[in-house]
Amino acid sequence: MTDRDPFEEKVRTYQYDGRNQYRENDKSSRKSIRFRKAWVNRTYRRAVRQKLDPESSPEGVEDGVLRVARKRWRKYGDAPLAEVLESETEKSAARREALRRVRKSGRRGYRRW
Repeated sequence: MTDRDPFEEKVRTYQYDGRNQYRENDKSSRKSIRFRKAWVNRTYRRAVRQKLDPESSPEGVEDGVLRVARKRWRKYGDAPLAEVLESETEKSAARREALRRVRKSGRRGYRRW
């Protein structure tokens, strides 16, 4: 292994370290991924079962089942640390700007009631 100076190490860290994008602990996100996949399948099966209800009219059952759409949820990987930090700084800058505008306008809060 080659010796690197601290700056090179920091650059490598920003490039190769991943950050959990589910905004959760990595252990709990593993559980929630399974939960969300199961939820999508469960809601789809329930919608199809409701369309196939024998008490409803038999005409149009096939059309109704074909029109049932699956809820959308996708699993995605971790993001590089550099991207996460960049987006965080952009968000915080936007929040600071919004707060500055509110204070400048003299209103006492973010919302208008």
